[in-house]
Amino acid sequence: MQQDAGQTNDATTALLSSRSIRHRHFVPILVGVAVMVGLVSGSLYGFGRYSLALKEQLEIGQLQVQRFGILLDSGNYIGHPLAGYVYDHYGPRVSCVGAAMVVFCGYGAIALALFHGNGNMISLALCNVGFFSVGFGSGLGYIAGL
Repeated sequence: MQQDAGQTNDATTALLSSRSIRHRHFVPILVGVAVMVGLVSGSLYGFGRYSLALKEQLEIGQLQVQRFGILLDSGNYIGHPLAGYVYDHYGPRVSCVGAAMVVFCGYGAIALALFHGNGNMISLALCNVGFFSVGFGSGLGYIAGL
């Protein structure tokens, strides 16, 4: 009996060591993804840096800029329950990829609004959707990082 326990223990140790060797090359990739999610997720706190330029570029008032900030925060906090659901059912990989895609699309909508708009309804609607999407994607990135 003692010998069987030793053999099982040796087999478990061999499996764990081969598994860690096999997954060791993924560590730099995972660290890179974690850093990128962290950078993407920090976008809520940088809003104050570009809000004045946004106001001047779109020729809008302070209330409309504040609405963008509110949408950014709302997307982040309202999206947490859905982000938790995605993380629980699909795992961190899908959450990270989803966060990156949503933030990319959100910033794409904002860039499109800035490129084509001067405060008209379409550019403001694109900015609304874009800022909500950036907030939502950041929230998804926060949940995946935790």
